Amino acid sequence: MSKERLSSSNANFAKIGIFVLIAVTLIVVGIGIAGSRVMSKRAVMVETYFSESITGLDVGSPVKCRGVPIGEVKSIGFVYSEHADLHSNGVIDESTRQIMVVMAIDPQRFGIFNGREPGAALELLIQQGLRVKVAMSGVTGLSFLELDYLRPAGSIAPPAPLSWKPHHFYIPSTLSTISSFKQDIDMVFNKLNSIDLAMLGRELTESARVLKEKLQALDLEGISSETTLLLQEVRESNQQLQQLLSAPEWEAVPGDIAGTAASARRTAERVELEVAPL
Repeated sequence: MSKERLSSSNANFAKIGIFVLIAVTLIVVGIGIAGSRVMSKRAVMVETYFSESITGLDVGSPVKCRGVPIGEVKSIGFVYSEHADLHSNGVIDESTRQIMVVMAIDPQRFGIFNGREPGAALELLIQQGLRVKVAMSGVTGLSFLELDYLRPAGSIAPPAPLSWKPHHFYIPSTLSTISSFKQDIDMVFNKLNSIDLAMLGRELTESARVLKEKLQALDLEGISSETTLLLQEVRESNQQLQQLLSAPEWEAVPGDIAGTAASARRTAERVELEVAPL
């Protein structure tokens, strides 16, 4: 009985193993079919160059245009490795230390060429601001190439001339978002470092000292006394004006003049109300 159970278990394990092998085979075949579908198309080979690190970018990494997959990375290397004639004298120029990346772009997915000659089409797109940059895929640390248009296109500096002839169609690169951010931060710190903080502190201290001396030089008590005397004189003059306008003789004058006198009296009373608290 135990032999029958053992035989049944071995048969089950064999079935599971066969199922796993079939599944893996189907996945591999599917990937192969998908890859052959892409490679069977007339891919447009394009190259670009980077002066920054492209950590996380590998052969087979996606190439996207504003997030839409349009191709993949075919090869990665240094410019001086692809153009040996550039350092025949044993000296490697700084520009040739750039990283050369070749991309295979699917013209159907890119949908820009529309039957036009790729070189002329790409040249027009480059004039409109088309550039390539390294982008990060979430928090995985994997990178891909992103094609996008810089704005405004009219203010974009033309790409630097190359001292070698590209093997394929060429699209200029631009700094990645992280590199641009780091560059801006470095610029801010450089400006801060250029500020003479010691001199700025001395100037602020001197300004505070001068202001203090000016305030101390003011005769605040004298100003207060003079202001009080002036208000007293105004009040006394206003009271005399009220007494003058309150005289009974104003009742005998013509109506217009009497009305004017009454209005002046009311004005004097309002002035008294304002000056008294002061």
